[in-house]
Amino acid sequence: MSLQTDKVGKLQAFTTDRFTKSKKTGVSKNVIECYIRNDISCKIKSCTKCQAIHPTDSNLLDLSSKELFILGVDVASRYIVCLEWPEIANILISQTVTDALRSRDRMQSIKALHTILKAPNRAAIFFTNTIPCVEHTQENFSYLKFSDYVKTHIPKRYTEFKNVEASTEGTEMDITSMNLEQFIRHKAQLPNPFGFSRYLSSEELEEGYAMKAFVKGKIKFKSMTTYKNEKIATVELGGQDPGTVWIVGNPCINRSVDGDTVYVKILSKAQVAFLDIFETDNSSINKNIAIIQPIDDYDDEKTLGLDNYKVEVGDEVTDEVFNPKVRNDKLVYGKVVGIAQRSWRPYVATLQVLTKNASMHMAVPLDINVPKINMFYLNKTEIEDYRFLVVIDDWPIGSRYPTGHFVRKIGKIGSLDTEIDALLIEHGISSSQSDLVFSQNVMNEMPVLNDGKTWKPEYSQIGRKDLRKKVIFSIDPVGSKDIDDAISFEETKNAKTGETEFEFGVHIADVTQFLINGSEADKEAKRRGTTIYLADRRFNMIPEILSENICSLRANNDRYAVSVMWKLDSKYQTKSVWFGRTLINSSAELCYESAQLSRRMERGALELESTEVKFVFNKDNTVSSANPKQKLEIHSVIEEAMVMANCSVASRILEGFSSSSMIRIHSNPIEEKFEEVESIAKFKGFDLDVSSNLALSTSLKIIQDAVSSKDNSFIRLLKSMTVLALSEASYVSSGTIPSTMGYSHYGLAVDAYTHFTSPIRRYADIVVHRQLLELLQHSDKEYLNDSSEQMDVTRIRAKGQPDIDELGSNKFIQELADHLNKKNRMSKKIQRASTLLFQSKYIMDLYATYTEESVLFYKTAVITKIYTHGFKANIPELGMTGMVPFKRMAQGNPSDETSYFLPLSLFTSKSADIETYIPFCKIKSFSKTSIVVKFPEEDKLSPPFLKKMFTNEEKETEYKIVTQKEYLSAVKTYTSIKTKDGSKSRMIREIEMEFRVFEPISVSINISKSEFRWMEPYFCVLSKSELVGTSSGSLNLVNMDSILEKKSFPETRRIKTENGNVETKTSEKGVSSNTVQNTNSKNSKHSSFSAESSQLYSIIDKFRLLSITEHEII
Repeated sequence: MSLQTDKVGKLQAFTTDRFTKSKKTGVSKNVIECYIRNDISCKIKSCTKCQAIHPTDSNLLDLSSKELFILGVDVASRYIVCLEWPEIANILISQTVTDALRSRDRMQSIKALHTILKAPNRAAIFFTNTIPCVEHTQENFSYLKFSDYVKTHIPKRYTEFKNVEASTEGTEMDITSMNLEQFIRHKAQLPNPFGFSRYLSSEELEEGYAMKAFVKGKIKFKSMTTYKNEKIATVELGGQDPGTVWIVGNPCINRSVDGDTVYVKILSKAQVAFLDIFETDNSSINKNIAIIQPIDDYDDEKTLGLDNYKVEVGDEVTDEVFNPKVRNDKLVYGKVVGIAQRSWRPYVATLQVLTKNASMHMAVPLDINVPKINMFYLNKTEIEDYRFLVVIDDWPIGSRYPTGHFVRKIGKIGSLDTEIDALLIEHGISSSQSDLVFSQNVMNEMPVLNDGKTWKPEYSQIGRKDLRKKVIFSIDPVGSKDIDDAISFEETKNAKTGETEFEFGVHIADVTQFLINGSEADKEAKRRGTTIYLADRRFNMIPEILSENICSLRANNDRYAVSVMWKLDSKYQTKSVWFGRTLINSSAELCYESAQLSRRMERGALELESTEVKFVFNKDNTVSSANPKQKLEIHSVIEEAMVMANCSVASRILEGFSSSSMIRIHSNPIEEKFEEVESIAKFKGFDLDVSSNLALSTSLKIIQDAVSSKDNSFIRLLKSMTVLALSEASYVSSGTIPSTMGYSHYGLAVDAYTHFTSPIRRYADIVVHRQLLELLQHSDKEYLNDSSEQMDVTRIRAKGQPDIDELGSNKFIQELADHLNKKNRMSKKIQRASTLLFQSKYIMDLYATYTEESVLFYKTAVITKIYTHGFKANIPELGMTGMVPFKRMAQGNPSDETSYFLPLSLFTSKSADIETYIPFCKIKSFSKTSIVVKFPEEDKLSPPFLKKMFTNEEKETEYKIVTQKEYLSAVKTYTSIKTKDGSKSRMIREIEMEFRVFEPISVSINISKSEFRWMEPYFCVLSKSELVGTSSGSLNLVNMDSILEKKSFPETRRIKTENGNVETKTSEKGVSSNTVQNTNSKNSKHSSFSAESSQLYSIIDKFRLLSITEHEII
């Protein structure tokens, strides 16, 4: 920087006064001293005076051959989108323009100008208001209207200009008719058509929060809406009073977005009544609101195709159900008065074209809790059928929706790769699949394979015990390549006493031998946090050369491991434990099905249900079948081994890193969360004791033994609900937990727990390995305390092992734990979303096979949860859960209550009646265990009344309405008809039907389809018993049972790897082609292993007596 001086060398400076005002400090004066610089260029290429100080990294104006475009405030405000035209170059943007835009809250326009200034081909420069160079101040300039400039200099853009001019006329963007003072006065006088209010200043918010005038928390949107079809949200305050604040209606939500951290003012009863957010006799909706921005007029969901898409079941029924129509004085209501932190991010969206030839459109985010976004895009045909990214820039107080800008295209709607990319973005995993390909910098760090195919360890490595003579084996899913754990178990004799003992080992891939701390590969693994498993592909945490080759404990290959070895007495009680680095050679790779055996449960660790679904693919990539993953006994055998290792390692690292161990805790659940599970169990006649984990485990076992085999769905769903009621397990640094609380894991009933057994797919395990190995460098314990097997205890620090200060830092480990917890949650969410996507694809593929006829798939489902106008159900055989909405009538009867359509087949159980609908059905009552529907009285179905209610113009004519005669006959068959006084009568009154939790029902399986949302399955209730018949009018009914019985062909698993290749593995159903892998080399110690497989199964059968069980929740 060069500062200007006077003749005596004194710096030339001046001062300026700046005044600020706040309620807390009043008016304060700040004196700012400024120094004059003489190194500021005028940025005109031909200027000789500034030639020596021209910046080399910015644009320069060329006045010799091009005209100078001096930007006016009116053009910058109204025609900012036109300035993106490449034909407009050589632009001078003055500070006056940006100041004027800032005073009018036009931050989006200022951002656009910054983009233009950075563009190398635009020759755009920014001038501050004071410019030292005066060489060019006498140039002659002519003032020209922008419309004339475009017409004369860029005629091909004139039509586009007129479109922009028309769409901005009379809006805030048109500022030519008033100066700033007039604009501010005008805006202050404008009524806000949406009820939005200006946010308080940061000083006012902080002061109000400190004085407890406001509360602060994250806003979360609910699925229900007000009678005006406006959003409803809550702000959870945790332990802070009043706990939960309800934010009802757009004026109170006040331009906040789901996930924003907001300041909320608690409203009095009078303020709530004044807001008119609840329906009253005098309530009215102004359907002709004058809107400042014309684009906001397009708020018709029908133009989106979402009116048919919505699967509305209301909100889940809890103890206190919120009724959006009625004020509940027990609840606390509030209004957002400011934003502490925005949760805005790039959103995956789809284009809603508003006007055929316009450039302003609406972007509809996939996330239903994010509002539509006003967006400019010139050529709509380029993105009309695409998913794309859009970013929110601002939400002006006078606009119904926020404004934003287009970022980039993702891909064609419906393309599988496009939808996977969208999943990755929406769940915060990555910006695309291609971004999950490992960089060249990472790959350059990978070990080199001998002859490009094999890898051999360094056999003379100090401090590594050779266990290759032991019988070690792995048990994994069919086709697994990333094998990170193996076990060994052998019977021995005590040399001194002659008593039977056992040596049990868990051997885990030694990833830290190759993943050097601080390397590019380590940084990338830390960033990812975990391997992402989707239905048809995975995205590895570490490169495949490690995860599927060098680190993977493949059969008949020498591999590095970190082992935990126990000596057990004849009663399986631990006598001693040893930890250390080892060299192993796995004897075999078993799949779970081949290693299946029987076992028994003896202790009280929770045995809960998984909700994972396994997909099988045909050769043409269509989904062949989708079934819930079955938990076999052998799964628990392996889980027991892994839990035992994780517990032992947790205890060991807590000894050495008492204040910084990476441990995994699972807090005791909040009893209130179990109330629903208890009530559901009681509803079926069972008591559920949740006083402790042992009591809960015992209760579930008693219920499981008591229910019949036909009612397996009940215990399966009860266990799944128990999982949801439990707290989420998480990683923590041991130093953040008070010593008085301990580190217990509720779900596993153990005192200390960590993750050590899956370093190939979890970064937390890598941290634990590093902490354990750091401690072992200072250990001099003998190998299993056996002098004949004494190890060389001279240990070296592993290459790349972190500094002891890093591993011993509570702050470092806790920050890392927080990051990994976030990544784990994202991984689970995207896995569930992927399951929904592929379940939908499976059903769509099935429907596609029936090309010559209209079909409807149906299946028996079980009701699992009650909502305010519908319920949720599960089809156990498909592992599929879906909402079961009641069809809402677009025009109900004259009463104020909402009416619904329900099929006549509910009474008849005939397939021929599923397309005949009973109108005017109402929801009489609902609770956590049931919902009661009241059917219409007979006179509501009289021909004159139906003719009056359903004209040719009404949407209801799409449905076949039941006749009075059909209805009377069906109901008489279903139940005896009585009047209110109990006497029999021909007239139908008070006909009700109850749908109860865990009740089986027949449902049709449907897929919600909209280009604006992801596909997902939903069901329509058909009957409360098995349907009779196979056709209904134009539809043929297909029972899914007949399809599932046919799916007996070989299983095909498609795995897409990070290099873009798709691997296909085929095996007969239930039996893997690589059930046991071994070499037949004459020199191999495993050459006769296949003949000794019975010995191996004997080992597993003995090993099963260990009795700790790991489950989904950990």
